[in-house]
Amino acid sequence: MIKEFNVSKYHKLLYGLLYKVRPAFLTDILKRLLLIRRRVFVTKYGKLFIDPVTTIGKALIQDTQI
Repeated sequence: MIKEFNVSKYHKLLYGLLYKVRPAFLTDILKRLLLIRRRVFVTKYGKLFIDPVTTIGKALIQDTQI
């Protein structure tokens, strides 16, 4: 279970749209322009430093009961 997790609806929508962008190098360019960086997810097992626009980041955003 994630103890500290705070993502607004706007960010969820933005991350979801960026996740669908292909080719991947365009996603990287957009992330730099939008200043999207890795986030710290605090769990009972420790801190995870995760990019929200990846498969695991998407899973953590959609289901915070991990």
